[in-house]
Parts: sequence; structure tokens; C-alpha cells
Amino acid sequence: KNVSEEEEVPAPKHRVNYVILITIFGSVTILGIICALFIWKVYDCRKQTRSIGKEDPAKDKSFQNDNTGRYPTIHDLQLPNIPSTSIEDHDYIYADEEENSKETYDLPSYDKQVQGKMYNVEDLQRIYQMKVGPIYTRWMGTINLSSEEKRCVVVTTPSENGSQQNERSWDQYVKRMLDIPENPNIVTMEGFCVDGGQICLFHTHLNCKTLDKHLRIPLEGNVEKTPSVAMTITEVMKYVIGILKGMELIHSYGFVHPGLSTKKILLTDQAECKLYDFCLTKDARHTVRTYKKQNDFFDYNAPPEVVSRNEYTCESDVWYIALVIWEILQPGSSPFTIKGNTTVLEKWPHAYEEIRNEMLFNCWTSDCSLRPEISKIRSSFMQICGLSVQSEYTHCLDKNSDKNMGDTNPYERSLNVP
Repeated sequence: KNVSEEEEVPAPKHRVNYVILITIFGSVTILGIICALFIWKVYDCRKQTRSIGKEDPAKDKSFQNDNTGRYPTIHDLQLPNIPSTSIEDHDYIYADEEENSKETYDLPSYDKQVQGKMYNVEDLQRIYQMKVGPIYTRWMGTINLSSEEKRCVVVTTPSENGSQQNERSWDQYVKRMLDIPENPNIVTMEGFCVDGGQICLFHTHLNCKTLDKHLRIPLEGNVEKTPSVAMTITEVMKYVIGILKGMELIHSYGFVHPGLSTKKILLTDQAECKLYDFCLTKDARHTVRTYKKQNDFFDYNAPPEVVSRNEYTCESDVWYIALVIWEILQPGSSPFTIKGNTTVLEKWPHAYEEIRNEMLFNCWTSDCSLRPEISKIRSSFMQICGLSVQSEYTHCLDKNSDKNMGDTNPYERSLNVP
């Protein structure tokens, strides 16, 4: 071996023994501490148990039930604000067992707005079935506001052929509808009730016609099949601004309006446009598919994303809003003209050149991201109209309130079913 290489020198035996002893001593010490803590914990728990057992239950009135004097059971300790069913408890003596065995729904006591809109099923009286649609079924009926007062309403429920997913969406739809405040451009929600486990939604029954019917009233001496109403700029702008305000509101609460048209807008005697039949944004794709199956002409004048991909967003609503505005300006006409393989936009109606708004044409761009927001459309129309038109709204309202819109078929006066 080479003398320069260092040889390994083994460690002394007494040093190894010291390490082993220290390790054993440390382990025993830690184990003893753990055992001591465990014994102390058990002793403390037993001490607390004995002290509780010595207390007089009669003195602890806060833990007793005020009505029966007994300790609360698991049924008494239910969490608040959760719908629950009445549970039979043998400690109680029911005056009417059959009545208490029915399923009940408890609303939060602090939510007065919701409580004021919930009715018992006994308060609802269905009169006749208006129509059964692929999505909704509607009835005309009455609800009892008091023992001496009733109100005529339109009762809406999901169609029977709907899936369980649609039923869950319907519950969310009703919940969201309760949050929408009353607005002159939205059909008022009167309330709801639970009938056989299904939620029935009540809307005000309006004695009016659709905007489409109003725009196609024939003029005197006009025998054409597609007549129009001669309206002032003030009247036109009242309709346009009202529709835009209503659409802004439903968008802010997570709704969209697939297939919006003048046939889906009600016009009251006070010349107010009211929206209905909108849906949750997440249900828009299903709604579009359902409409396509029921109506072969649904794709006519529809935005590209609806035709090719069955997609529907707030930007799709902008496309349809522009179509509705054009229908108001030029009833019975389309803003598009097909020349060969090219679609050409029509010129602005000459009768309303004073309120010409180029932003309306931007609503029909194929790229959804380039379409203007509803708030910007409304602001642009307000700026074009000026304060002179806005100041005439009150005069227009008074004039239309005295105008008799004529008696129509009750089916036409009520909400149409999609």
C-alpha cells in the first residue's frame, strides 16, 4: 500500500455507547410527556362532566323549550332559512294529524319581500289553460289577496315534457325573478305558490295587445295586408327607450331574451312596452335549440352564432334589439337585402331621418365583440333626440292613456307562449 494514503481510524467504542444512551433517554422523556398530557386531558373531561351533572336542569331556562318545558330534540335544532318538512314527534299532541303531516315550506322571517309574494295553493284558482308550449305551460287564473279581494293573473309552470335539469333551472329562474324590482318595462311578477312540489309563477294579467299588433293596425283607406301606424318621433322614441331600459334591467340580473321580437313585447294603454319570456343566460342554448325545433323560420334574420353554433349571449340580444327597433321604424320590413351571395343593409327610413343613428347598423356585425352595449345604444338615441323629445314624454303618456286600444281576443291580450 501507498504510505501517503490515509487509513480510516475506527471511532472509540465508548463514544458510540454515549450516543445510544442519549437517544434512549430522549425517547423515554418524550413518551412520558405525551402520557402525562393524555392523563391530564382525561381527568379534566371527567371533572367537567361531574360539574354539569350536579347542575339543576330547572334553573337553566335558556336551554328549555318555552312551550313544553322539555329539552329540545334534534327536530327543534333545525337550521333556519331552510325549507323543511314537518316531522312527526311523539312528544307533541297534534290537534290535526292529517294537516301537520303535509309538506310545508318555511320562508325566512326577515325576508318580508319574499313572504309577501308567496301564496298558499288554496289561494290559486285556475280558470282555463291558455296554451301549452315546449318550454312553459300557461293558465289564466285568480289569486286571493284577501277574503274580499282577488286579482287576475297568468300562471306559468314548466311544460310536462321538460327534463329534470329544466325543473332545476326553473327553480333558479323563480328565485332570480324574486330579486327583480318592479319596473314599468317588465311584466310585474305578482308572486308564486308551491303546488304538488312544483312552483307556479304568477304574473299580472294585462288587458293589452302585442307591439306587433299595434304596429300593423291598418290606416284609413289602406287595404294592404302590411299596414303601419303613423307615429310621431316622440312615440317611436318612447317605445325604443322603454325596450332598451327593460333589456338593460334583465341583463343586470343574469337574463337574456332569445328570439326577441315585437310579438314578444306587450304594449299597454299607457303606451308602455313590457318584456316577458326571457330566460337565464345559462339556459339560453337550450332555449334556442327548442325554438329551432318548433319554428323552422327561427334562423331567419338570426345572428350568425345562433344559426351556426346555437350560442346565445347578451351580444345576441343586441342583434335582436336592433331588429325590433327597425320594425318600429319600418313595420313589416327587414333591414337586410340579399343580393347574390351578399347581404346588404337597407337605408334608414326616410320618415325618421331626424333620429338617424348609425350605431344601429353596428348591431348587425358578425363579430359579437364589435356590437355596442345596450347602454351605449340608449345613450346615443337620447343624445340624438335631445331634450325636446324627452320633455314630450309626459304629453305622449297622457295622450295614450285616453286612447282606447280596442277590444281584442283574450288570448291576444295575454302572454303568448313560446
